[in-house]
Amino acid sequence: MEGTVKPLKALSAKYNFLLFEDRKFADIGNTVKLQYSAGVYRIAEWADITNAHGVVGPGIVSGLKQAAEEVTKEPRGLLMLAELSCKGSLSTGEYTKGTVDIAKSDKDFVIGFIAQRDMGGRDEGYDWLIMTPGVGLDDKGDALGQQY
Repeated sequence: MEGTVKPLKALSAKYNFLLFEDRKFADIGNTVKLQYSAGVYRIAEWADITNAHGVVGPGIVSGLKQAAEEVTKEPRGLLMLAELSCKGSLSTGEYTKGTVDIAKSDKDFVIGFIAQRDMGGRDEGYDWLIMTPGVGLDDKGDALGQQY
């Protein structure tokens, strides 16, 4: 961690960019809390933004937020995986709607979504960031189920 994170944080400060750890957390609150704050990588110490699946319910948001608050005073943000770009993905319909509802539970910590489209919410005061995989890539996808 020392050989990568410290220089990366220094570059982040020098050139004014955020560090996004594309971790895709997907477990119960206490487990993700420990994964985010402890272990070898101690992600909450250095990653400005990370992401998580909504499949396990709202406990994932509270677990990650608690970890961030216990580890650092620096702001942290969470992107919820609302939609995926892979063929046959189950992250559609009710799953996506449920993930948006989970995101609404913490306006200060959840900053947006990994999604293929706008997730709405402006009429309720939400101004979410949408990160869309594959933008600018060939629309043929790959041989492993990616479709953009």
